[in-house]
Order: sequence, then structure tokens, then C-alpha cells
Amino acid sequence: MANPVVDKFKIDNSVYDVKDTQARTDIAKKIDKDTVGNLDQTVSGEMSVQSDGRMTLDSKDIISLRRNGVPSLDIDTSSITLGSMQTSIPISFCGVPQFRRLSPVNIDDNFAYVTMRTGFDNDDTKFLVSRNSKIPSFVEPSPTSIEKYQTLKKDGTDDITATINTHTKNEPLFIPAGTYKVSAPLQLKHSLYGAGSSRDPARGTSDTILEYTANPNSFSVSGVINVSGNDVTGNIVIANLDITCNGMIGGIVFTTSKYTDNSIYNVSINKVKSYGVYLQPNNGTLNRYCYMDNVMVWGFSDNTPVERWTGSVAFYWGSSAPDCECNNLVNMVCQVGFDCRTDVYGCNWTSYHGIPYGGSGGADANTWWNNTIACKVTNNDIHVTNFYADTCRYGFVFDGPGKAAVYINNMIYTCDEGTATTETGYAGIALIGSSPNPQFIVNGGIINRSAKVSTTIQSIGTYPVTNAVCKLDDVYIYTKREYIFGSGAEERGQYICEPGEHRCIDLAITNQVQYSVAGQSVSGDPYQYKAFAYIPVDTNTSQGCIHLTDGTNIDYKIYITKNETDTTLNITAFDNRNLSQSIFKASAGTGKTVTWDIIDSEDKLYYARDSKSVVLYCKRHASTEFTVSLSGFQSGLSPVILDRIRNEDGTPMDYPRWDNNNGMTAIKVLRPNIS
Repeated sequence: MANPVVDKFKIDNSVYDVKDTQARTDIAKKIDKDTVGNLDQTVSGEMSVQSDGRMTLDSKDIISLRRNGVPSLDIDTSSITLGSMQTSIPISFCGVPQFRRLSPVNIDDNFAYVTMRTGFDNDDTKFLVSRNSKIPSFVEPSPTSIEKYQTLKKDGTDDITATINTHTKNEPLFIPAGTYKVSAPLQLKHSLYGAGSSRDPARGTSDTILEYTANPNSFSVSGVINVSGNDVTGNIVIANLDITCNGMIGGIVFTTSKYTDNSIYNVSINKVKSYGVYLQPNNGTLNRYCYMDNVMVWGFSDNTPVERWTGSVAFYWGSSAPDCECNNLVNMVCQVGFDCRTDVYGCNWTSYHGIPYGGSGGADANTWWNNTIACKVTNNDIHVTNFYADTCRYGFVFDGPGKAAVYINNMIYTCDEGTATTETGYAGIALIGSSPNPQFIVNGGIINRSAKVSTTIQSIGTYPVTNAVCKLDDVYIYTKREYIFGSGAEERGQYICEPGEHRCIDLAITNQVQYSVAGQSVSGDPYQYKAFAYIPVDTNTSQGCIHLTDGTNIDYKIYITKNETDTTLNITAFDNRNLSQSIFKASAGTGKTVTWDIIDSEDKLYYARDSKSVVLYCKRHASTEFTVSLSGFQSGLSPVILDRIRNEDGTPMDYPRWDNNNGMTAIKVLRPNIS
């Protein structure tokens, strides 16, 4: 009830006016219980409503709460609106809201979903609801992050060994980006994934880096990551990781005898002193044992002590792991790049063996480098497209006792003299060990010969180099003349190889049957004795024919045959041009007389030979270019294809030329005449 207010009151029959009383002032601020019409009220200060009991606000139309004229709450007959879409007022619920009338739809006993309309497009959104706080399998990531089982700081202080070895038995695992300790070998039973890898872990700021902390001191087949035993589950994948070895531990080792299709990709392994990747099942032969792609192995890293370790192997395929496809593999300064004891194929293999600058520790630099091998092949074949052998003592070593064969499409072999041994004339592109029938077949590529590269093929094993099959087709050899033909008095003999080495730089480059010998512009264009064929020699040399033309008046066929009664090598020639001219000048019909002249003093064709080779010369002007065609020679014993040998700047080799024939023997020429 409102307070009573009067305008007048009466005392002793006298009437008095009451004005500006406090009651009048207070009543002006009050609302009557019942009011007819609109009730509009503006309050300049604060306004408070307090009730000790229940308070009800009932309107037959819209109820609206506003702040500074902006709607905060609107209630009408069909909706409740919080905030304003026009001003995007954020709405916060504090405390613990309880939506008691939302209707969940069961998915299973553990999960349900609630449908809510979240926009003005009349589309519904479903919210997943868990009744038991579990994350459903279709939401939890696969592989499972190890953060589910271990809190990670990711700064190199976390030891994740126990977590991985415990949970790898149950499911594939994921390791987030960061650096982690591994204190004992990891024994995988399921796949293991990281967030990324780098060519060199020193630059792997967004990688998953595993740092091995133990320090084994003996060479053994054990790795930071191992896949062994017969309890592995499914195909094992190791991907997107950087692995830092320590001591004599290897990187990744597969020895399981359970048949699976395993994979290693996007992995970098550094500080390797034993094996980078080792593949060999313990029992039985497993074809297609492991696929590899984009795997880098470092014998050392830019940010670690530079050391040389005898016997370190970047990639090893054992005899029981044939037919592995392996692409984009790189070895950096392991002593052996690729050790293939079985059939392997792939593309883009690189092996670098330069002596690290400022290196300390490990083997003596020269001793270590003299045993570097890009690829070792034992008893089987390898097939590789794009092979880069960089600064190794030997590009390929063929070992036995069975067949050892290398088939390469596009090869690069080079030697950086600044990072090779201090000794000269040592390196060779291939070495024959104990394989009785090595085969070295290359289609396309480049060989960069330097002072450190003396020859192509060398032999140190049981079998002679003549048993080798070597074909280098479309391969260019860049070199210096002095390292091919010797110097001083030796140049007359045209030595290319040292004793025990295979004849010639290429063993033939055999499948080419024709080449050119370029002319050389010399003032006055003097006559020179110009070499046009370089032929390896042994006791089993079969006959062959060389057709020599110069486009003007030289047209000879030179025959090289072995005497049947002894080992004498016969070299003779036939004058095709003279025969052609005789036929052309003779009249038609029968009754012609053919006479034969043997010419040995015409001063045109000569040869020089020793126990190693035969070099053929022709006397012509310095500017004369010869075309040479070959036929009849045995594989590996045909003349060197001279136009494939280039100077270091890429220009054609200026082959030996002499202004006299001292030390040469004239070739007897058969010259026919028709009358």
C-alpha cells in the first residue's frame, strides 16, 4: 500500500496548506500497484528493485532489456534472443549451465549427439556428447599421439623410450614436433610417425628429432629403431623423423622374419658409425622386404664433431631381402654408401665420401679415404636410374664368389681433389674383387677424371680383369691429357693404365660403331702424325676392322688379327680409294688384269704398340678431321671411342699428334690396280 499523502490538514478548525514535504518527493518515485495506460519512466541515476519474496515480470507482449539502447535480451512469443546480430555482442555463460531440455540422440551406449540451430540459415548443427568422458575412436587421431600417454615438454628433456616401447605393442604411434631422448633401443611392433624431417637435423626446427643418449662402443646390428621378432603387427612404417645416433648404434634395423610390406620414408639419420639402415630378416628370404624413399644418412653432421669411422655403411641390404625398391637415397661420408648383398632397384642414389675439413678422430684421413666405396655389389644385380658417385676411391666394387652386376641409366662419377686423399692417381670407377664375371653396364652419363682418378677398371681379386663385361654407352669422360697419356718419354707408348688395371678408360664404350677425330687449326696447317684409334690388347684379342676416311683422299680399312701359330698381332690395311679409282677408270667387259702392290713406305699409316695397347696413326694435315668406323671387335676389347673423351672444359680431346714417326711402325697397305 502506498504511503498516505495529503495536501491540507486542519487544527482547531483552521485549515493549513502542506507544500514540498519529503513524502511528496518520495511518492513521485513510486509506482502504483495498478496503472492504466502507458507507464514511461526515466531515471537519471541508479535504480534498484529489491524483493524479499518472489518477483514476477509478466507481459502480454515483448519483454526487452537494453543497454544504451542496444538489445541485450528480447523475449517474444516464439523465441528468446540474447544480444544483437547487428552489433555482434559476445555472450558469456558463467557458472555451470544446465540445458535440461536438450534432446540427445543415442549413437551407442557411450555417445550421443544434440541438435541445435546455430544460424539464420535454418541448418542444424550436431554436437557430440559423451556420457563417460571417453573420446570416440572416430575422433581420436590415428596414429595415436604419445601425448595421450605422456606429458611432453618437447625441448630435449623428455625420455620417450618407455612410452613407445609400451604402447607400440597395441597401436601405431605419432610423435609431435620437438626433440626427445631415447635412452634404449626402440622395439617397434606397429608403425611410428613423426611430424617431419630435414636433410640435416641441425636445421630441423619443425621436425621430430630422436636423440639417442646411450653410448655403445662395439659394432653390432642394433639400431635406435628396431623391427625384430615375429610379433610385429601389419606393415611397419617409419616416417617423418630425424634420428641422431650415439656411439656404435645404428639408425634403423629390420630383422623381423614376419612377411610384411615395410616402408621407410622422409627420414634423416646422422652420426652413423655402424649402419644407417640395415635390412636382413633373421630367418628365410622375404621379397620386397622394405620400400624406401627420401632417406638421408650422415656419417657426420655440420654441427657435430667431424670424425671418420672405418666400416660405417649407410645402406645395407642382406642376402635375404631381395627386390627392394628404394628411391632418393643419400649417403654423406659413411665409408660405404650402398652395400648390396641382394637384388636392389631404384632411382636417384647419391654417395659422397670427401674427407671432412678439419676432421679429428677416427681413422687416418688417407687410410679412411682409400677404402671408400660408393656401391658394393655381391653375388647379385642392382638396377639404378641416376647414380651419383662423388669423391670416392671406388665407385663400384664387384665381389663374389657369384655374379655381380651393375646396370645404370645415367651415371655421374667425379672426384673433388680438395676433399680426397692427398695421394694421386688412386681412384677408379670400378674395382673387380672376387667376382668371376662382373658386369658393368652404363647408359648415359659423365666421368670426371682428375689427378685423383687414374682409370676406370682395376683388379685386385682372384679373377683377371679380362673376364669383366664393361659397356659405357653415351658416356662422356672429362679429363686432362696428361692423366690419360702420361708425359715425357712415356707419351710415345700412350700408357693410360697402371699395371693391374683394366685396359683403357672405358673398356670400350662398345656399342658405338663410329666416331670422329676432330682437326686442329694450326698456323700453316702442317702435316702431323695423328692418333685415330686406341685399342686394348691381350692374348685373346679377336680380329677387328677399322674403316678410316677423311672426306678427301683417305679411305683405308685396317685389319687387326691374331696369328694362328703364335701370339703375334698382325696389323695390315687395304686401300679402298685406289681400288675404287681403278674400277672407275677401267673399261667395261672381261679380260682385265688385277695387280697387287704391297706398300710399306708410303708414309701414311703407322702404329705403336706395347704389351698393353696399340695406337694407330695417320699422317695428314693438322686441320684434317677423320671419321672412324668399327666392326668385328669383341666386347670390351674394341677401340676407345675417342670423341667421348673431352677436355675439362668440354671441348674435344686433342689426341696425340707428332711431327715425326720416331718409334712408330709403318702399316703395310695392299693397293690393287686394274688394267
